[in-house]
Parts: sequence; C-alpha cells; structure tokens
Amino acid sequence: MTIKSNKTFVDFKNTCSLSGGQYSAVKGYRSSRGSVADYLVRPGVSRIHRLQNSIEYAQRLNALEVSQVVNEKYGTTDITPSDAARYISAQITSWEKSLTQVQRPSPYVTVAATKNRAPVLNVKEGEIIEAFYFVGQLEAYTLIEAGEPKKAPVSNSARVKSWVRGRSESGKYTTLKLRAGEDANFEAVCIGGKVYSPNDLHAMVLQARLSGVTSATLTAI
Repeated sequence: MTIKSNKTFVDFKNTCSLSGGQYSAVKGYRSSRGSVADYLVRPGVSRIHRLQNSIEYAQRLNALEVSQVVNEKYGTTDITPSDAARYISAQITSWEKSLTQVQRPSPYVTVAATKNRAPVLNVKEGEIIEAFYFVGQLEAYTLIEAGEPKKAPVSNSARVKSWVRGRSESGKYTTLKLRAGEDANFEAVCIGGKVYSPNDLHAMVLQARLSGVTSATLTAI
C-alpha cells in the first residue's frame, strides 16, 4: 500500500528540534489503557530543570494540608501531618538522589532534541522503527473517552508520594507513543506551527523501513 505524504522525517525532526518552549498538541490520542484525550505538551523541558522545580515545589508544601487532602481523596483519617511531612521528605530525597546519581541506561534513542538537548522525539533502541515517542511537559489534558483506571496506591506512603509527584513537574512529564498505519492511535500532532497526520508519520516509518533505517542510524539523518 502506498501512503502519500509530502512531509519527510527530516522536516519532522527539524520542526521538533525548534519546538523548545512552544506548546504542542496531540489530538485524539488513545492510550494503552483505552482512554482518548487531547494533550497540550511543552517540549524542551530538561530533566535537571524538572527535578529542581519538583524539589522546590515539594519543599513549599504544608504537611497539614497535604494530609487532609490525601485523607479525603482516599476516604481515610490515617495520615497525620507528621506522616505526610515524612513522606514528602522521602520524595524530596529521592529526587535529590536522581540529580546526583548517574542515570540508568534508557531503552530510547533521542532522534530530535531542542537546542538545550532536551528530548522531543525518541525511538526504541535497536529496533526497526515501529513508532515515535513524543515527550514533554503536560500542560493541559482534555479527556474525551475514559479508559481503564490505573491501580490506586495502597500504602499511606505511596498515596502521599503519588499525590506530590502528580502535582510536580516531574510527575507531569509525559511520553506519548505515536503509532501510525492501520493501528494509528492519534488524529494529529500539531508542533511548531505544522500539523502531522497518522498518514504523514506512517509514510516516514515506511520510508525508514525501506531504507533499512533503524534507531542507530535515524539520529544521523
């Protein structure tokens, strides 16, 4: 089957690379849990920036208020302000370790990044290209169709940490796996003032396969 599109991967890559700080949209994205939503994402937020902002945010939290909010969310009275303070501190410590420790090897290869080298577009390492992974800071989310809910945290520690992470920059960092072709899971990607359809991405994927391009060589294009 021939997929017609006049947009090339080089065009897409260059657009992604110039997108730092600009809002981008993924319309009609269907997640692995079956939910459908429109995403407003800001590419180009560096890992260090996310961690530093998350730490500063958590340090400003009021333990009493956090305990009240989390207790109400889960219908319990078990979490005391001192408990909340301890769990918040543990999350801060975790983020501080992430700032200083060497990152674990990533299964992804960045094929498009902003000028500050923050990833925008990734692919799975060592594979024939099947999908693109679009990453960035989640700024807005409009749910169109509900999917299978995530499993709720059980322990009080996990509940407080989950609440803190969910409101931090680190927690709002998102990865959207964009599939094209017959199993396309999005309607359009709007980035850098340009709109890319599933057909556009499918044509790029097919061209990469025909050329024998893998993640190892795509970065050089």
